Amino acid sequence: MSKKFLTLAALVFAFAGARAQEAPLLNQYHLNGLYLNPAVAGSADYVPFRFSLRQQWRGFTDAPATYAVSGHYRLSKATLRRNIYNMSGHGIGATLFSDNKGAMRNAGAQAAYAFHTPLFENVQLGIGASATFSQFNIDQASLFFATGGDPVLGGENFRRTIFDADFGVYLYSTHAERDNDFYLGLSGNQLMRPSVTFDETSYGDDRMARVVAINAGYELFDRAYFKIEPGFLYGARLATDGLENVIHLNLRASLMHTLRTFEQEEIQLLFSYRVDEGLVSGVNFLLESIYVGYCYEYSFSDIMTYNNGSHQVVLGYNWKP
Repeated sequence: MSKKFLTLAALVFAFAGARAQEAPLLNQYHLNGLYLNPAVAGSADYVPFRFSLRQQWRGFTDAPATYAVSGHYRLSKATLRRNIYNMSGHGIGATLFSDNKGAMRNAGAQAAYAFHTPLFENVQLGIGASATFSQFNIDQASLFFATGGDPVLGGENFRRTIFDADFGVYLYSTHAERDNDFYLGLSGNQLMRPSVTFDETSYGDDRMARVVAINAGYELFDRAYFKIEPGFLYGARLATDGLENVIHLNLRASLMHTLRTFEQEEIQLLFSYRVDEGLVSGVNFLLESIYVGYCYEYSFSDIMTYNNGSHQVVLGYNWKP
């Protein structure tokens, strides 16, 4: 068996779980929470549309890139015209995503449903689930082998259709005219553990690993024109060969101002420390209902010697029906 194939197989099995592993690692997951937790669907009194692009290891040819478009909605327009946080309700959401790593591509769609019920005044609990369909592809025309090909791939493009499911709970406090005072989410991804193989031969456990994520945030300091929100995210990949952890410690500082052109302008500065892995900094702009965000990630690994870091752009629009 060629060394080329061993390297390719390792990349494929790592990439097969990329969607759920990538979700907790997205630097601005708080702006695209549905991608991380299906229970977020319907948690706002508006319809948040989000587009995110993450370009990893800028400087490498065919470096990993992740695209995602999402939106979610609280059912019943009559509910949206009242304070939705003091009554039960249903939420739906959808996400389109594409992960690209050289010759490998995993693209698909996710549909989410959540039920929200009040626990206390202005405090709700959401319970949600989602189903995901995606197609995993390897384009052999983009691969080059010293020996002229690999017998396992058989000279043809590799395609697999994958079905999976996620589950989550989301506890949040909110007011009609303000963002969440606090939030606490727990989600499980890739619960079905689907398998991706080249042929009938098995090379160890080729099923996707389940991923568990916990994230939380709290508005520690809130004034008329300034607020500070610390937060954290913990993600664990439950692989058969051991437990892989990632921890984010986040700080968001926001400055609000009313302009003549816009009803309100908000500038957010983001700082995040990924324990033992890297630093993230970024800035977001909110002009009424429009979000524009950018962040840059510096990795502590030796790979930074050969690339210019990772970049992410988030565009959003909050539509109020």
